[in-house]
Amino acid sequence: MGFFSKSKNKQKQKAHQDNTIITNDITNKFTSVITFDIPNIDINFLAKQLKDNYGIELPDNVVISDDKKTLVFEYLETLMAFTAINEPLPMDDLITCAKTNDEWPEAVSVAKNHKSHITVQVIGRNTSPVYTGILSVQMCSCCLKHRNATAINTLSSLFLPKHYIELADIYLMENSFPFANLILINTYISNAEKPLHSGYTCGMENFGKKDIEIVYSSESTNDIYDILESLSNYIITHDVTLKNGGTVGFTDDQQLTVTYSHSDFLNKETMKVDF
Repeated sequence: MGFFSKSKNKQKQKAHQDNTIITNDITNKFTSVITFDIPNIDINFLAKQLKDNYGIELPDNVVISDDKKTLVFEYLETLMAFTAINEPLPMDDLITCAKTNDEWPEAVSVAKNHKSHITVQVIGRNTSPVYTGILSVQMCSCCLKHRNATAINTLSSLFLPKHYIELADIYLMENSFPFANLILINTYISNAEKPLHSGYTCGMENFGKKDIEIVYSSESTNDIYDILESLSNYIITHDVTLKNGGTVGFTDDQQLTVTYSHSDFLNKETMKVDF
C-alpha cells in the first residue's frame, strides 16, 4: 500500500517525452466519504472549519436543507456538496476497501463500527482538475477534523484521518499539489520465483487520464513506486497524455515505452510503462 509510505520531500523530476498530446478531456469531479462513530452528525461544524483552516466563508446563496443534513454552495466556479447520512455505508463494500490498506491493521474494525457518514463532492465547472482536486482535499480535511470522524473512504480504500490531514497539511502549506491524497500507488510481487514486480496507480481517471501500470518488472518495488509517482504527477500537473508507442524518461538516457491495453489485474484499459 503506497498511500503514505513515501516521503513527500523528494526532489521533483522533470520528464522528457515523445508523441505527447495536450488534452482538456477531464472528469473534474471528486467524491469521498467520511465515516463517524456516532449518529446524527450536524454539518454546521463545517462552516467554522472551512473559515478557520482555509479562509473559505459560506456565501449568501448557500443551500442548507431543513434537516441540516445537506450543505451545497458554489466557490470559485466549483460546486461543493456535503451530505450527512444517519446510517452506515454498505458494510461489505466498506470492509473490502478497508482490507486493501495493510498499513492500518484496525481499518476493518473501524469500518465495522462506524454509525454514520458524510459524502463530500467537489465538482469543477470552469476550473482545472488540479484546482478542483486541491479543493476536494481541503474539504475532506475539514470534515476529518471532527472529533468523531473515524476514516476517509477514497481511492477504493480506507485511511486514517490523522494521516490524511497531516499529509494534506504538508503539501498545502507549501502550495504544492497534494499528490498522495489524490493518487494511490500500489506495488506487489507478481512472480515470486523470478522474482518480478508490478505496480499501478488509482485515481488518475478523476483527472481524465488512464491509470498507469508497470507489470512483470525486474526492478525493485521501490523503483517501480518512484517511476509511477513521478510519471503520474507529471501527467496530472502538466495535463498531458502520452501517445500509444511514445516514450518518456526522467534522465537524459532513459526511454520508457508507453502502450495502452486492457489490464487483467484492474479490469480496464491502462497505460503500460515498459520499465
